[in-house]
Amino acid sequence: MRYLIVDDSATVRRTTASLLKAARPGKLDLVEAESSKQAIAAVTGAPFDCIFLDMVLGDDKANGGAAILERILVYDPKARIVLVTGLPRTDPQVQRAIRSGAFAYLQKPLNLANLRQTLDLLDRTKGRRR
Repeated sequence: MRYLIVDDSATVRRTTASLLKAARPGKLDLVEAESSKQAIAAVTGAPFDCIFLDMVLGDDKANGGAAILERILVYDPKARIVLVTGLPRTDPQVQRAIRSGAFAYLQKPLNLANLRQTLDLLDRTKGRRR
């Protein structure tokens, strides 16, 4: 499985990677991006099975995570993007991202149980966006 982890916090990226390895033991291709620019560059290459996207990135606070999600979908319309954020589901940016095609929403801090549940949903719906 190939995953992109987009977060401006190195700690959150490492934690997400560790949780993914615990949830799906075996060979994983984990790519990290600390900015929206790195994320866009990453998605222009080989596709990812899933993209874990923080909603507030330091280099793109003016636009927000929903705008980044929309740009990613221009490059990969079939991308399955999981929002990973401290923002509540009712936040306007989160709602915009969900309307724009986010696959799922996970509240920070991540925990293994919720991540596994999301990965199971990804497995059951492989090949299609939600």
